Amino acid sequence: MKRSELKQIIKEELEAVLVDKNTEHYMFFENLKIIKNGVEELMKMDKDKIEALLSNGHDWASDHIATSKDDVEEVYNFFKTKI
Repeated sequence: MKRSELKQIIKEELEAVLVDKNTEHYMFFENLKIIKNGVEELMKMDKDKIEALLSNGHDWASDHIATSKDDVEEVYNFFKTKI
């Protein structure tokens, strides 16, 4: 990769970060991105291995997912009715 190409990539990434931070509630959108990325990565994992871990004393993870789903659904429904 050429130095100029690397500089362009860095510039674009920095601009993207700065644009996101120009909104008053940028952390709301950053948190949505983190949740989305986490869910996508979880969905790529081996279901059998996850099942085994959940069955081996880590069912707390299921509780966290259930409460998170409720929270995200509540926020979604709020915005859906207001927009």
